[in-house]
Amino acid sequence: MSAERLNQTAAARRAGVSDRRIRALEAQGRISRGDDGLYLTADVDRLIASLDQHSRRANNTTTEPETPEPRQTPAPQTRSADNAAAISAAQEADQSNRVYLQARAQKAAYEAKRAKLRFEEEAGELVSAADVKSHSFEIATAVRRKLETLNARLAPFLIEAGKEGLKTEIREAIEELQKEVADI
Repeated sequence: MSAERLNQTAAARRAGVSDRRIRALEAQGRISRGDDGLYLTADVDRLIASLDQHSRRANNTTTEPETPEPRQTPAPQTRSADNAAAISAAQEADQSNRVYLQARAQKAAYEAKRAKLRFEEEAGELVSAADVKSHSFEIATAVRRKLETLNARLAPFLIEAGKEGLKTEIREAIEELQKEVADI
Protein backbone atom coordinates (compact mmCIF):
# COMPACT_ATOMS: atom_id res chain seq x y z
CA MET A 1 0.00 0.00 0.00
CA SER A 2 1.24 3.40 -0.95
CA ALA A 3 0.84 6.33 1.42
CA GLU A 4 0.26 8.66 -1.52
CA ARG A 5 -2.77 10.92 -1.23
CA LEU A 6 -5.06 12.19 -3.97
CA ASN A 7 -7.44 15.10 -4.17
CA GLN A 8 -11.01 14.54 -5.40
CA THR A 9 -10.26 15.23 -9.08
CA ALA A 10 -7.19 12.96 -9.14
CA ALA A 11 -9.10 10.19 -7.33
CA ALA A 12 -11.94 10.46 -9.87
CA ARG A 13 -9.50 10.25 -12.79
CA ARG A 14 -7.75 7.24 -11.27
CA ALA A 15 -11.07 5.45 -10.66
CA GLY A 16 -12.38 6.41 -14.10
CA VAL A 17 -15.44 8.17 -12.71
CA SER A 18 -16.60 11.76 -12.33
CA ASP A 19 -15.96 14.01 -9.35
CA ARG A 20 -19.66 13.83 -8.63
CA ARG A 21 -19.53 10.02 -8.50
CA ILE A 22 -16.63 10.19 -6.03
CA ARG A 23 -18.74 12.45 -3.80
CA ALA A 24 -21.67 10.02 -4.08
CA LEU A 25 -19.43 7.05 -3.20
CA GLU A 26 -18.10 9.02 -0.25
CA ALA A 27 -21.66 9.74 0.91
CA GLN A 28 -22.37 6.00 0.67
CA GLY A 29 -19.35 5.31 2.84
CA ARG A 30 -17.46 3.38 0.15
CA ILE A 31 -14.49 5.77 0.27
CA SER A 32 -13.43 8.34 2.84
CA ARG A 33 -11.10 11.30 3.11
CA GLY A 34 -8.34 11.68 5.64
CA ASP A 35 -8.07 14.59 8.08
CA ASP A 36 -6.27 16.55 5.37
CA GLY A 37 -9.27 16.17 2.99
CA LEU A 38 -7.39 13.85 0.62
CA TYR A 39 -8.00 10.21 -0.36
CA LEU A 40 -5.46 7.44 0.19
CA THR A 41 -4.32 5.88 -3.09
CA ALA A 42 -4.88 2.42 -1.59
CA ASP A 43 -8.54 3.30 -0.82
CA VAL A 44 -9.02 4.53 -4.40
CA ASP A 45 -7.47 1.30 -5.75
CA ARG A 46 -9.81 -0.75 -3.53
CA LEU A 47 -12.71 1.29 -4.88
CA ILE A 48 -11.58 0.59 -8.46
CA ALA A 49 -11.46 -3.14 -7.73
CA SER A 50 -14.90 -2.93 -6.14
CA LEU A 51 -16.30 -1.02 -9.11
CA ASP A 52 -14.69 -3.51 -11.57
CA GLN A 53 -16.15 -6.45 -9.64
CA HIS A 54 -19.56 -4.79 -9.66
CA SER A 55 -19.30 -4.21 -13.44
CA ARG A 56 -18.36 -7.87 -14.03
CA ARG A 57 -21.33 -8.98 -11.94
CA ALA A 58 -23.66 -6.73 -13.89
CA ASN A 59 -22.37 -8.12 -17.21
CA ASN A 60 -22.31 -11.78 -16.03
CA THR A 61 -25.30 -13.80 -17.26
CA THR A 62 -24.81 -16.70 -14.89
CA THR A 63 -26.32 -16.40 -11.51
CA GLU A 64 -23.65 -16.59 -8.92
CA PRO A 65 -24.43 -15.94 -5.30
CA GLU A 66 -23.52 -12.38 -4.58
CA THR A 67 -21.76 -11.42 -1.44
CA PRO A 68 -22.36 -7.77 -0.74
CA GLU A 69 -19.34 -5.64 -0.03
CA PRO A 70 -19.26 -4.40 3.52
CA ARG A 71 -19.90 -0.69 3.65
CA GLN A 72 -17.20 1.49 4.99
CA THR A 73 -18.34 4.28 7.23
CA PRO A 74 -16.27 7.42 7.32
CA ALA A 75 -13.90 7.55 10.24
CA PRO A 76 -15.16 9.55 13.20
CA GLN A 77 -12.17 11.84 12.76
CA THR A 78 -13.40 12.78 9.30
CA ARG A 79 -16.82 13.60 10.67
CA SER A 80 -15.35 15.66 13.49
CA ALA A 81 -13.08 17.45 11.01
CA ASP A 82 -16.10 18.22 8.84
CA ASN A 83 -18.06 19.33 11.90
CA ALA A 84 -15.15 21.47 13.07
CA ALA A 85 -14.93 23.10 9.64
CA ALA A 86 -18.69 23.73 9.63
CA ILE A 87 -18.58 25.14 13.17
CA SER A 88 -15.61 27.34 12.26
CA ALA A 89 -17.42 28.65 9.17
CA ALA A 90 -20.54 29.33 11.24
CA GLN A 91 -18.52 31.18 13.87
CA GLU A 92 -16.83 33.31 11.20
CA ALA A 93 -20.23 34.14 9.69
CA ASP A 94 -21.58 34.93 13.16
CA GLN A 95 -18.60 37.21 13.87
CA SER A 96 -19.07 38.99 10.53
CA ASN A 97 -22.76 39.43 11.32
CA ARG A 98 -21.94 40.83 14.77
CA VAL A 99 -19.49 43.35 13.30
CA TYR A 100 -22.07 44.41 10.71
CA LEU A 101 -24.78 44.83 13.36
CA GLN A 102 -22.44 46.87 15.57
CA ALA A 103 -21.61 49.15 12.65
CA ARG A 104 -25.32 49.60 11.89
CA ALA A 105 -26.02 50.43 15.55
CA GLN A 106 -23.21 53.00 15.61
CA LYS A 107 -24.51 54.60 12.43
CA ALA A 108 -28.06 54.74 13.82
CA ALA A 109 -26.80 56.34 17.07
CA TYR A 110 -24.81 58.93 15.08
CA GLU A 111 -27.82 59.79 12.92
CA ALA A 112 -30.02 60.12 16.03
CA LYS A 113 -27.54 62.53 17.64
CA ARG A 114 -27.39 64.63 14.47
CA ALA A 115 -31.20 64.76 14.29
CA LYS A 116 -31.35 65.87 17.94
CA LEU A 117 -28.81 68.64 17.31
CA ARG A 118 -30.75 69.86 14.24
CA PHE A 119 -33.96 69.93 16.29
CA GLU A 120 -32.32 71.88 19.15
CA GLU A 121 -30.82 74.35 16.68
CA GLU A 122 -34.20 74.89 14.97
CA ALA A 123 -35.91 75.27 18.37
CA GLY A 124 -33.39 77.94 19.36
CA GLU A 125 -31.97 75.87 22.21
CA LEU A 126 -28.61 75.43 20.55
CA VAL A 127 -26.26 78.39 20.08
CA SER A 128 -23.23 78.36 17.82
CA ALA A 129 -19.80 78.40 19.43
CA ALA A 130 -18.89 81.55 17.46
CA ASP A 131 -21.84 83.42 18.99
CA VAL A 132 -20.84 82.32 22.50
CA LYS A 133 -17.23 83.43 21.94
CA SER A 134 -18.31 86.81 20.58
CA HIS A 135 -20.69 87.42 23.49
CA SER A 136 -18.09 86.35 26.05
CA PHE A 137 -15.54 88.69 24.49
CA GLU A 138 -17.96 91.62 24.76
CA ILE A 139 -18.61 90.89 28.43
CA ALA A 140 -14.91 90.59 29.24
CA THR A 141 -14.22 93.90 27.46
CA ALA A 142 -16.91 95.66 29.52
CA VAL A 143 -15.49 94.24 32.77
CA ARG A 144 -11.99 95.38 31.81
CA ARG A 145 -13.15 98.93 31.02
CA LYS A 146 -14.93 99.17 34.38
CA LEU A 147 -11.91 97.92 36.29
CA GLU A 148 -9.61 100.38 34.51
CA THR A 149 -11.75 103.34 35.59
CA LEU A 150 -11.88 102.10 39.18
CA ASN A 151 -8.42 103.59 39.98
CA ALA A 152 -9.40 107.15 39.26
CA ARG A 153 -12.69 106.82 41.10
CA LEU A 154 -11.21 105.21 44.21
CA ALA A 155 -8.27 107.52 44.88
CA PRO A 156 -10.33 110.36 46.46
CA PHE A 157 -12.38 107.90 48.57
CA LEU A 158 -9.33 106.16 49.93
CA ILE A 159 -8.03 109.46 51.24
CA GLU A 160 -11.34 110.69 52.72
CA ALA A 161 -13.66 107.77 53.43
CA GLY A 162 -11.29 104.94 54.18
CA LYS A 163 -12.28 101.27 54.09
CA GLU A 164 -16.08 101.70 54.11
CA GLY A 165 -16.01 104.20 51.27
CA LEU A 166 -13.94 101.74 49.21
CA LYS A 167 -16.47 98.92 49.72
CA THR A 168 -19.33 101.21 48.68
CA GLU A 169 -17.54 102.34 45.54
CA ILE A 170 -16.70 98.75 44.51
CA ARG A 171 -20.32 97.68 45.07
CA GLU A 172 -21.56 100.57 42.89
CA ALA A 173 -19.06 99.67 40.14
CA ILE A 174 -20.26 96.06 40.16
CA GLU A 175 -23.90 97.15 39.93
CA GLU A 176 -23.12 99.40 36.96
CA LEU A 177 -21.25 96.53 35.31
CA GLN A 178 -24.25 94.25 35.78
CA LYS A 179 -26.48 96.78 34.05
CA GLU A 180 -24.04 97.11 31.13
CA VAL A 181 -23.65 93.35 30.69
CA ALA A 182 -27.43 92.87 30.78
CA ASP A 183 -27.71 95.24 27.81
CA ILE A 184 -25.15 93.27 25.74
